[in-house]
Amino acid sequence: MSEDLYKILGIERNASDQEIKRAYRKMAQKHHPDRNKDNKESEEKFKKANMAYEVLSDKQKRTQYDQFGSSEGANFGSGFQGGGFDFSSFGGSGFADIFETFFGGGASHSQQQSKRGPKRGSDIETMIKITFKDAVFGAEKNLEITKPDVCDKCLGKGAEPGTKINDCRTCNGSGVIKQVRSTILGQISTSAVCGECNGEGRIPERRCGQCHGTGRARKTSKIKVKIPAGIDDNSTIRIKDKGEAGIKGGI
Repeated sequence: MSEDLYKILGIERNASDQEIKRAYRKMAQKHHPDRNKDNKESEEKFKKANMAYEVLSDKQKRTQYDQFGSSEGANFGSGFQGGGFDFSSFGGSGFADIFETFFGGGASHSQQQSKRGPKRGSDIETMIKITFKDAVFGAEKNLEITKPDVCDKCLGKGAEPGTKINDCRTCNGSGVIKQVRSTILGQISTSAVCGECNGEGRIPERRCGQCHGTGRARKTSKIKVKIPAGIDDNSTIRIKDKGEAGIKGGI
């Protein structure tokens, strides 16, 4: 596809995952074939939106698209192409992993920090059925949602109250294990996420007995949803800060 995938969805190149999802959902609802029968222009826009979302919603495909203008890989000249060499022996899953292997990269400082810092909780989506009267005049509905929430015992820290959280001895608090191995290019230094601390760099002296060190526990909470008058079928209502609890204090 020669068109800019970001322009197809009407978003900036630095758009977040949620912005990409919202833009796609808006276009899909607007140009869905069921709503635009025998409309070739809407059908074409719907197909393009699906194709753009398929690439931009996948982190690996998006990275390749941003770097090379395609999600299928890159051509490095007539004598060397991505399809002419088998990189599977390096254990990578894309060009970023290959570059890290060849040039001694690995997890960057910012990547390490993001693993150790707060992480945003996942969104939750649920479907509800309403009567025609509710759709016309509006209504208020009560939902019960069971989701991972902040652990009451450790308050999201993952450690038993009163105990310490120490640096991981396996990776010395970096969250990354570095290895040197022999390849056809000689000695290559690679980095991998520490399996002992899962890249966090820190391990509780005693894991919380209630959440087993995750900092989150499943809870059922009640949420009120206001249905606006005149709402269409298959519409989405966004409720802020009611998704899954984040990790390490994340929203």
